Amino acid sequence: QALTDIYTCYCAQREQLISPGVTSSFNDLRTGRDVCGLVRASCAFMLHVCQDEHQLFRHFFTLPSSALDEMLERLCQGLYDLLRPFIISIYHLETLAELCSILKLEMIDDHISGNPTELGAFEVIVKQMLEDVQERLVYRTNIYIKSDILGFNPSQGDLAYPEKLQMMEDIAKKLHTSKEDDNMVEISLDHPLERTKSMSSSPADLHGMWYPTVRRVLVCLSKLYRCIERGIFQGLSQEALSSCVESLTTASNQIKVR
Repeated sequence: QALTDIYTCYCAQREQLISPGVTSSFNDLRTGRDVCGLVRASCAFMLHVCQDEHQLFRHFFTLPSSALDEMLERLCQGLYDLLRPFIISIYHLETLAELCSILKLEMIDDHISGNPTELGAFEVIVKQMLEDVQERLVYRTNIYIKSDILGFNPSQGDLAYPEKLQMMEDIAKKLHTSKEDDNMVEISLDHPLERTKSMSSSPADLHGMWYPTVRRVLVCLSKLYRCIERGIFQGLSQEALSSCVESLTTASNQIKVR
């Protein structure tokens, strides 16, 4: 009991001593950074605080104590309180996906998984923030699917088929003809396996020629794939693809009428 009281007293004194400095550092980190830079810098700072406090604790004591983790969780809570208002106000899917990558890959996989003892308190807060980011990402994705895919309002240029494809095919033929006029390319003898590659068979193959909703769906899903749980991703992807097919059907009908 005496030893427990010593641990508690030590942690209380350490918290009283370093809390103002940690809070001040958080305020300094907010200056001149975007939200991704702020999350990366503040998490890295708190990660080192947790490691330093564990090393200092072991300098005086042999046995571990839950009092230290409880103290560090309270300090890490300041990190959560700092970042959460930024997280819940983000609208861009790209930013939310990048935050998932920072928290999941850089913090949990690269740091916490290799040192779970010292970073246990930090892990609790990071996972809590990751859940908030993922929840926000799913919410914004649902809105994006409804507004930018299902609710997409095509312009005349978006519906200019088959003229658009015919124009691209004409350009491809001109490029192919130009390539044939200048196809004498010297192949290095040092690399006999190298072969000169002709230009793309048709500019229409480029994803830029896809109907906008197809491109948007694929870009959106590529950002979500590594950010959220598999089951949630499957549900979102099914909804996105269904909305995309519906938008294509609508566009097809408008093209037929035209």
